Amino acid sequence: MLSRSSEKDSLNLVVKNNSSGTNKSFLIASGKGGVGKTSLSVNLSVIASYLGLKTILFDGDIGMADAHALLGLRPQRSILDALKTKQKIEDIILTTHFGLKFISGGNGIQELSDLSESNLNLIEYHISKLKEQNEILVIDAPAGIGPVVRHLSSVTDILVIVVTPNPTSLLDSYGLIKVTCERHPDKQIQIISNMVKSKEEGDSVFNNLNNCAKKFLKKQLIYTGYIQNDNKFQTSTIEQKPLILTNRKSQVFNSLLNIAKNLFQKK
Repeated sequence: MLSRSSEKDSLNLVVKNNSSGTNKSFLIASGKGGVGKTSLSVNLSVIASYLGLKTILFDGDIGMADAHALLGLRPQRSILDALKTKQKIEDIILTTHFGLKFISGGNGIQELSDLSESNLNLIEYHISKLKEQNEILVIDAPAGIGPVVRHLSSVTDILVIVVTPNPTSLLDSYGLIKVTCERHPDKQIQIISNMVKSKEEGDSVFNNLNNCAKKFLKKQLIYTGYIQNDNKFQTSTIEQKPLILTNRKSQVFNSLLNIAKNLFQKK
C-alpha cells in the first residue's frame, strides 16, 4: 500500500514544484455515465493529497453519491446537513487516513433528488468557501448537463471531461462542451480519454472531439492524458481502495500520475 512517508519522493519526481501559489478547482464531468469519472476523481484527489497539496474532494453527484465507497468511508453527514440544518460546511468534512478531505453528496436521500434554485445557489456559496480554504478542490460531477452540473461549472475554474471511445460518450461530451461554451465561453476545458486500447486510440478520441469543438464552437480543448482499459479499476472498487494505493507497478498508475502532473503542476 502506498504510504505518504515512503512514496512521497517518488511521486514528486513526477509532479515537482506543483503548487503555483494559486488555489485551483476542478469539475470532473462526463456527458454520460459509466465512463470511469468517479474513479478518476478519487484517484487524482488522493495523488494531490499525497503530493502535499491541501486537497478536498466533493462528491457532487448529489443524492446518488458513491465516491465514499471507493475511499472505504461511511459518511454520517452529507451536503444535506449544510443545506437543511445550516451547518457550516467545515462541520461535514471527513478527513481520510491519508490526508484527503472529503464531503459526501448523500445517497438515497429523497430531499436531494430535486434541489431548489435556492439550494443550488447555497451549494455554490459553500463551494466558493472550499476554494478559498484549499489548494486543490476536486468535484465529482453527476453525468450529463443537468442543473447541478451547470451550477457547479459556474463556480469552478477548470472543467475536466472524461470521455471514452464509445460514440455515445463522444456525442454526449460534445453536448456538454457546447452548453459550457454557451454559458462560459472562456472556461478552460480539459479532456481525459479513458478506457482506451492504446495511446493512439486515446489521441484519436481527443482529436475527434477537439476538431469538432474547433470547427463548430471555435473552442480549443486541452488534452490532459489517456488511461487504457484495465480491470484493476473494477478490482479497486470492490476492495474499496483507490487504485493509486494498490497498483503502483501498473500502466494505469503511471497514466494517473501523468494526468496529475498535467492538472496540478505549476505552469
